[in-house]
Amino acid sequence: MQFWNWLFGRRHAERIRTLADQLARECVSGVWGRVSRRAPSMSLAEARGYVRARAASVVQAAVRRELGGRDEHVWQPDPSLLTSETTDAVVRLVLKQVLDTKPALVPVRRAA
Repeated sequence: MQFWNWLFGRRHAERIRTLADQLARECVSGVWGRVSRRAPSMSLAEARGYVRARAASVVQAAVRRELGGRDEHVWQPDPSLLTSETTDAVVRLVLKQVLDTKPALVPVRRAA
């Protein structure tokens, strides 16, 4: 019995991760529009928290839209787990964009 629980639990987690990645790709542009002006000037930890906070409403709307359009006889993931996984994926993707747009630090030249 433990083998079946392990097998189906792993499969369930993979399905949630796949769906979360799909939803994250849909949400990235909306989140980027909200954070693109301020996040590049922040430190990495600060930007991560800022992106996570600004992404919450976009991700929740996407999860509600995805789960609301499903038939009741089709597999339904746990909404809170799906929201958490999607938020993590969105934060990863947006932080990658933040790091790509972050201005390079130019050393300050001072006279001796």
